[in-house]
Amino acid sequence: MHEGKRRIPITVRGIGVMLIMAVSFLVCLGITMGKSVETGKQDTYNKARIMLKPDLEAVEELLIVQEEANESSWQTVKQDTSKESGVSKLPAHEFVVFDLTGKVVLSTKEGYQEGAIENLTVQLQTDHAYAVREENLLKFCFPVKREAAVAYFIVLFVEKQEVTDTTGVILGKTFWPLFLWGVFAFGMLVLYTVWFRKNWKRPMEEMVLSSQAIMKGDYSRQITQKRLQDRPDNQINQLVYSFECMRDELRYKVKREEELCSAQKELMSCMSHDLRTPVTTIRAHAEAIRDGIIKDEDKKLEYINTIVRKSEVMSRMISDLLDHSNAQANRMEITCKEQYLSSFLQEIAKELRTYCKTNGCQFQFENQCGEVLVTMDQGRITQVIYNLVENSCKYRDYHREDGMICLTCTKNEEERRVYFSVSDNGMGIAITDIPYVFDRFYRAEKSRSTQIPGAGLGLNICKYIVEQHHGEIAIQSKKNEGTKVTFYLPY
Repeated sequence: MHEGKRRIPITVRGIGVMLIMAVSFLVCLGITMGKSVETGKQDTYNKARIMLKPDLEAVEELLIVQEEANESSWQTVKQDTSKESGVSKLPAHEFVVFDLTGKVVLSTKEGYQEGAIENLTVQLQTDHAYAVREENLLKFCFPVKREAAVAYFIVLFVEKQEVTDTTGVILGKTFWPLFLWGVFAFGMLVLYTVWFRKNWKRPMEEMVLSSQAIMKGDYSRQITQKRLQDRPDNQINQLVYSFECMRDELRYKVKREEELCSAQKELMSCMSHDLRTPVTTIRAHAEAIRDGIIKDEDKKLEYINTIVRKSEVMSRMISDLLDHSNAQANRMEITCKEQYLSSFLQEIAKELRTYCKTNGCQFQFENQCGEVLVTMDQGRITQVIYNLVENSCKYRDYHREDGMICLTCTKNEEERRVYFSVSDNGMGIAITDIPYVFDRFYRAEKSRSTQIPGAGLGLNICKYIVEQHHGEIAIQSKKNEGTKVTFYLPY
């Protein structure tokens, strides 16, 4: 999860989407109404031009009659019209005709005297004062040309209700954009609802079912496997991811607890079996010495030495048991420090040479990696090497007099690893046993005897120590030919 990068909660996103939709609706409504007003004005003008066309033609005919009669009186023109002077019909609406100087040429509108001079600019446009004064009256101006030049202006007056009854048109042109927006908004709400159910409600329902299963001891119920593959990118995904991590951790701990219980039972069984023989031997020898059965001092010393050896075996088994318990509980103390490998190996080789000689084996040491600075726990790595050499001594071939144990150290500069190998020419391990030699308490059947002590924990502990150093350990062996155990540490 990204730290420091704030994410917007899903509820805030939902509210944001609703606000965006509401604001967009108001903006859309305002734009649509504005266009509707413009459309209404345009429709009003167009409708007025169509409706006033006959009146405009009639006024132009009257002007022609007036010009031919050289009369300036509307009454005279009207009388000539009644005498069929060429005018087909009279205008249905009031009108005023101005020449270019603002003189009223013809007029049927009250307040305009023929022959009077008016402000032409004011008369040809509708200002705010006129709109207030003549609330229900509209005027439309049309130019009249003579010989390709404007000679007159005709102003026709129309009742507003005659040309502004365009409610149906306006509503029709307003309704469809809003209807389309409504379809879009509905679709967005449906998509958001589906998204909300998939990404919020369903995970919450699955979390409830999973938590109920956990309370019943079932840790296998997962919450949408896809969520474990996706990177958490919001609060609900983070919650689901954390819940799944908690469920996995609980399942792991329960499984771990079951394994520990099983291991404890196995441990008790194995330790009771392996400790029975040395304890019986120690008791028998001690009772013989106590009861005075052994009179010879040399024989008595031999019995005492046997007791000491068996005590050492028990001490080693108890030490392995403690290390194993700490390893199982992840409490084995491992403190890594930088260590020069050459001096470390020389000191170990000196001690191991003496140990092998005491146990009737020859020891050989080869340092092929030179001086390397390795980060490791010196005591624990020493424990691993000692354990491997001791195993080689215990499982040597007693029929051979040239028993050889070799400790070799090499390095791989490309992989930056140091390899440690302990090889011998002992009895070897059967191929069927090799996959299990690092399991706890495992010992090949033929080796489980009183003459080869141990609880089968040594290699398991070695593997744990090496893995805690981020290394690996492996074994190669052939029956009656020898064994080679190799592990590496990074440097």
